[in-house]
Amino acid sequence: GFNDSEPPIGLRAAATATTVLARPRPRRDPSGTSAPHRRGPRTAGNRCLGAPTRGAHNEESAGHAAKERTHIMLFTEFELSERVAESLSRQNFVKPTPIQERCLPILLKNRDVIGKAETGSGKTLAFGIPLIEAVEAARVSIQALVICPTRELAQQVAADLEELGKEKGVGVALVTGGVHIRTQRRKSPGKQVVVGTPGRLIDLLEDRFLPNEWVEYFVLDEYARLLDMGFLEDIKRIVSRLPEDRQTALFSATVPQEILRHARRL
Repeated sequence: GFNDSEPPIGLRAAATATTVLARPRPRRDPSGTSAPHRRGPRTAGNRCLGAPTRGAHNEESAGHAAKERTHIMLFTEFELSERVAESLSRQNFVKPTPIQERCLPILLKNRDVIGKAETGSGKTLAFGIPLIEAVEAARVSIQALVICPTRELAQQVAADLEELGKEKGVGVALVTGGVHIRTQRRKSPGKQVVVGTPGRLIDLLEDRFLPNEWVEYFVLDEYARLLDMGFLEDIKRIVSRLPEDRQTALFSATVPQEILRHARRL
């Protein structure tokens, strides 16, 4: 879903383009009991913010997003739900970091993003706010999946998402190695968000313990580290089990051409 000829959005790419793909939000069944409503085919094409545009529609979209990126200075200026806004206020989050300011307008419109962001840049909120906005707490199916390279990072991300989703009643399951799989099986049912490491996620997916047909929001965090640690094949196996019409956010401290080539196949 990504175009590997364009640079990613990120802290060191403030004046360059970002790679995004517009998709309409699906109609969801609140009960979560029937077959999922699939998103339509990818007919919108790639839209590049800050890059030369092709046609009036892309020009308007790029200009609007660039304007948002320039003028949004506070979280209250984003179109957020009351409960998410309350959560941010409770945690004293007032002003977005650069990666949050640039990614939020795109992700909140159901577009895919490759974000260049180092640890400590605030990338968890950059993908976490749209994730919590998209999830419906009334449904007990897994709607969002986040893959992290290490147990420690997964624990941190899960804690942040749980705190962010508290007002909305969103449940977050943590599935990593180092904990008995039976314990995680007992705690996972009924959660809308799953955060985990590749090996344990594959174990649970292959056991059919984690139903994935409702996953609509997919995040790869610290993607360069995932590749460095040899998880590429595991990621491919996980992605092959996910719905094709999902929204994808990929964040990495470095984004060489190799990563863009891999991302294009996701």
